[in-house]
Amino acid sequence: MAAVAQSVPRTTPTSINVTSICPGEQIILSADVTDDGLLGVRETPDGGGKYWVSYYNSSTGQLALDFQTYNEVYTGTVTKRSSGVYTASNKISGPITIPPSLPPGSYFVKIFVGEQNSRLNPNNAGNSPTFRVNAPATVVISDAVAGGVTINPGQAAPVKLTFGGGVPFTFYYDNLLNPGFSQIVSVLTEGSTTINVYPTTTYTFDASKLINFRGPVIMEHVLVRQ
Repeated sequence: MAAVAQSVPRTTPTSINVTSICPGEQIILSADVTDDGLLGVRETPDGGGKYWVSYYNSSTGQLALDFQTYNEVYTGTVTKRSSGVYTASNKISGPITIPPSLPPGSYFVKIFVGEQNSRLNPNNAGNSPTFRVNAPATVVISDAVAGGVTINPGQAAPVKLTFGGGVPFTFYYDNLLNPGFSQIVSVLTEGSTTINVYPTTTYTFDASKLINFRGPVIMEHVLVRQ
């Protein structure tokens, strides 16, 4: 029996690569699609193909954020049909970036085409696995000892880091003055932790020492005796 052409592609999300994520980070979303095998050119400067994603609250099923960029590509063998003949079985995969405007909560996404009739049959767009969007991570850097400490060059000085937002937190601390004391630190709960820095000159511990950490920072000081 010949396949019956649909008015819009059918999309069935199959996997995402994370279950918990912060705004601004990326999820790799994969899906099975029944389409024409022609991604085409999207009508915005962002590039990508014809598909878009919309975010839904997983508790209520309500639309939370509409038509966001999905930079998908075909994977595996691509079957093609004439443009607009949606009978070819294909696979797509690509990144979606969690928008900063999306509040913390649990969500799923649906994949649509960027065409005016993309929602004529909502059953053509399946739900992705659910994932949680965490509150943005924050860190406040302050003196572990009130008023700071005075040390000799090369001695360890404690610095207090206070974390907020979605747990867990993992950061890479790179002591740029003494790379031998670089370390990866994991913090499993909100609150504070103390790390040691080993300055050799007058030293301000700031956000540049926390590689890939985003968030507001209050900078305090360690005074090194000359």
